[in-house]
Amino acid sequence: MLFSANAATVSSSVLHTALYIWATAQVHGRSAVDLWLLVSHLSLQVLVCNMVPFMLEQTLRECIEASFQSQDSDSLIDGFRQMLKGICDGELLLDGDFKICGSAPCLQRLLSSRDDFAGRSFRELIGDDEARKTFDRFLAKAALPKEATPGCLRVPLKTASTQIVSVDMFHVPLPHNLYGLNTIHHLLALTEDVHATVQPEADPATQNVWESRRPVAGAPASAASTDTHVECYEELTEMTLLLNTSTELMDIEEAHLRFVRRTDDSKVRMGMPTLKRFARPLDWAGLEAALRGYARQVRRSQAHGEEAGPFLSPQRLLALFSGLLLLLLL
Repeated sequence: MLFSANAATVSSSVLHTALYIWATAQVHGRSAVDLWLLVSHLSLQVLVCNMVPFMLEQTLRECIEASFQSQDSDSLIDGFRQMLKGICDGELLLDGDFKICGSAPCLQRLLSSRDDFAGRSFRELIGDDEARKTFDRFLAKAALPKEATPGCLRVPLKTASTQIVSVDMFHVPLPHNLYGLNTIHHLLALTEDVHATVQPEADPATQNVWESRRPVAGAPASAASTDTHVECYEELTEMTLLLNTSTELMDIEEAHLRFVRRTDDSKVRMGMPTLKRFARPLDWAGLEAALRGYARQVRRSQAHGEEAGPFLSPQRLLALFSGLLLLLLL
């Protein structure tokens, strides 16, 4: 049990000194109370009974305050790292040797890998030597005075399949005494640049096959078409595939896709696949009129308890869907 040092401590020490000198005079006589007794007892009271309690209390207060500050700093860092996960693709904490501290699920997601990156050097994941030198110069600025905004650098990271993933890296240096280590730590925020990601080169044989199937008048895929392709997966809720495992590449012989619309906005380039997206502009007016007319015919027949007739003749059906079939075949 500890008692804080205050004015009562000084008062009790002074009272104890006076009582001791009085008791000595009563027992041994006034001749026993000399200058040596006074100096030694007063020194003992000042040093042991006053200075030691105050110094011990001050030390304990500083230790407790440092412990709370350390816990607050850890909480702030953890909260900041948690916030970074919501505004970027991932965050990393590097030690003074540029080794990854803790788990790195963001690297597993960015590099499409299941490896454990804890303890690995981040420099080993950088694509080339020139990028490593730039990375070293970038982190060397941590010893300089803090800037108003964190620095940013585009870094190429390599995957196990030799694919290059380009990320924008934001850097913030952390104090030297983090986790009780006398070394600087680096907090990195990573944001993937999907437009600058370098895909591995395709096999020449496979590339020739695709080149032979590509139509002569076909244009290269644009960024808009790529975005539409990605949005399509947002509406995909179920996929069933019939695979032929006897072939080398596992041919997909049949596919069933189920989509659920997430918005009611009437836009052609939304993620939900629509018939208008695949139909040619000149064919859409006739195709829409024929389909909506047949839908009204079915509703009227159901209302009267009758069976709806056939949709269209084979010749008319082929004429309406010729553009759609041509797009699918190409």
